[in-house]
Amino acid sequence: MTGPLPPTATDDPATRAPHFAAWLDRFFAAYYRLRPVNATFIGVHDFDHLLPDCSEEGLAEKLDSIYTLLAQLTTLPDEPLTPAQETDRRLAAGFLRIQLWESESAHFARGNPSFYTGEAIFGLMSLLLTDFAPLATRIESLIQRMTAVPRLLEEGRRNISAAPLEWTQRASRECHGAQLFLTEGIAHLLPEIPAQADELRVAATVAAQAFADHQRYLDDELAQRTHDDVACGDAALALLLEQGHCLPMDGDGIVAYAEAELAKAETYLADHAAEFQATSWQDAVARLADLHPTPDGYYARFTELWQASRELVAEQQLLTWPDFPLAYQPRPAWSRAAAPYLY
Repeated sequence: MTGPLPPTATDDPATRAPHFAAWLDRFFAAYYRLRPVNATFIGVHDFDHLLPDCSEEGLAEKLDSIYTLLAQLTTLPDEPLTPAQETDRRLAAGFLRIQLWESESAHFARGNPSFYTGEAIFGLMSLLLTDFAPLATRIESLIQRMTAVPRLLEEGRRNISAAPLEWTQRASRECHGAQLFLTEGIAHLLPEIPAQADELRVAATVAAQAFADHQRYLDDELAQRTHDDVACGDAALALLLEQGHCLPMDGDGIVAYAEAELAKAETYLADHAAEFQATSWQDAVARLADLHPTPDGYYARFTELWQASRELVAEQQLLTWPDFPLAYQPRPAWSRAAAPYLY
C-alpha cells in the first residue's frame, strides 16, 4: 500500500484557473492600494504611510477600479474553479457591487463626516495596535500619516454639504478622541523613541490642530446643515443581504424568522427556569450578576472561557481553528484617554 501521491501542478487552484487567480490578485491589489487603513488592519503593510485619497480624482479612481474589475470578471473564460474559488468569486463580486452603491450614496465618503474622522484617527492608531514591525518603523509610518490628516479632513469638508446630526456628532466625538490621542497618548510613546521624539511631537501637533479645526467646523457649521436621510432604503438593504451576506431571505423574511426564534427561545427559558431554582427566566438572568471572576482573575477568565469554547468547537467539529494566541489585556496606556470617544 502506498501513501498519498505528492501534489502536482494541476492540484494548484491557480494553475487550474489561471485567469480567475490573476483577476483575484488584481482585486486584492486594488483593494489594499485604495483602502490603506483597511490594509494595515488586515496585515498588509505596503501602504502604512498613506491615508485614503478622497479628492475628486481619488474617488473617481476608486470608482473606475470597481467598474473595471466587474467588467473583467464578466469576461473571464470558463475555468474549473474549486469550491473555495467559487466562494471567493461570489464574495468579491458582491463586494464590488456593494461598493458601487456605497460610492454613489450619501452614506459614506459623499455624505458621512464620520467616514473621514474614523479613517484619520484609526489610520494612526492601527499602526500601534500590534508589534508587526519594529516600533521605529511604525513610528515613521505614523508620522507620514499624521502629516496627511489635514488633507483628508479638508477633503471631508469639501465633499459633504449636509449630514444627519447624529453622524456629525459622532465625527465631533472622534475629533475629540483624536486630540487626546495626539497629546496625552503620544506623550506615553515619546520616551520609547528618543531619536524620533521631536519629529513625532511636531507631526502630532499638526494633526491635533487639524482635528481641532475640523471639530469646530463640525460643531459650528455642519451641525447646522442637517437632514434625516439615514436609512439605506429597500433596494440597498436587499443588495446587502443578497450580495454581502449571501442570504436567500429578504428583510421581511429575516424579521419573521427572528421573531419566531425569539418566541421559541422565550418559551424554552420559561419552561426550564425551575432547573435554575428560579421563578422565571428573568429571575435566572438576574442571578447572573453575582456570577463573575474576582478582580485579580478578571483578565485570565476571558482566556479560560475562550479556551473552553475553542475546545468545545473542536470536539464538536464545528470548524477548524488555527493555532493562534488570543490574549486579553488592558488597553495600552497611549489609547486610554482617547478610547471612550472612539468606540
